[in-house]
Amino acid sequence: MTSRLIRNIGYRVGALLAPEHCRGCGAPLVDGAAPVCPVCVGELFSALPSELDVGAGARGVRNGEVDGCSCCGRELLAEQGICTRCRDADLSLRGHRTLGAYRGLLRTLVKDFKASGDRRLARLFAQRAALVVRAAERQDAVICPVPARPNARRERGFDPALRFAQELAGELDMKLERLLLRPTGVPQKQRNRQERLADPIPGLSLSESGRAFACRTGRTQAALLIDDVFTTGATLDRCSRVLLEAGIETVGAISVARD
Repeated sequence: MTSRLIRNIGYRVGALLAPEHCRGCGAPLVDGAAPVCPVCVGELFSALPSELDVGAGARGVRNGEVDGCSCCGRELLAEQGICTRCRDADLSLRGHRTLGAYRGLLRTLVKDFKASGDRRLARLFAQRAALVVRAAERQDAVICPVPARPNARRERGFDPALRFAQELAGELDMKLERLLLRPTGVPQKQRNRQERLADPIPGLSLSESGRAFACRTGRTQAALLIDDVFTTGATLDRCSRVLLEAGIETVGAISVARD
């Protein structure tokens, strides 16, 4: 609580002492609605992925773009549907979309968001993510953030994936449900690819809300998983498997960036 208070005071004092500038081009910001100017936002998200049917992959192509891997979103070469990397890792996740590669300005913004929890960035990411979720698929689906480690949440004072999910739920007028529980464990960034793939989230389970949601009858249960950065795909894949094994019929996913 103390560290979060100090951080928030620091940002407020800094905003008073000096005008904010775009994190991309350095131009002065006029309204402060986001820490990046409209021109840089347009360039950053000029090539959004194809529309997403929650849990059912993509149907149709946006702006003439060709779909990438349905698991990680990377460009496909000679592969069909899923890239060799994801197939070799035996990832079952499908219908995943990401806003772009974790590099350049997007990397800077994501790192800023994870460090500060700036709701303007969460809102910016959510506005762009909302463009790739098909309107026809929103009615009976819920948004489910990938749960952060309890230790990480306490250290930061907030949960990046949850904050992004809250903004996206507002943009899409969808219900947010915390369907999953995650125990304290070793930070993902301290584990290599093999360790993550072998046991991505030890002890992950359904929450009480998740069990109730999975037991609903008479309606199609669909969940849209939300995360900040897609690295190996193991975390989203494990979350998807837990939900599917519990009886939730379809699971899709959106992340801000792909590392």
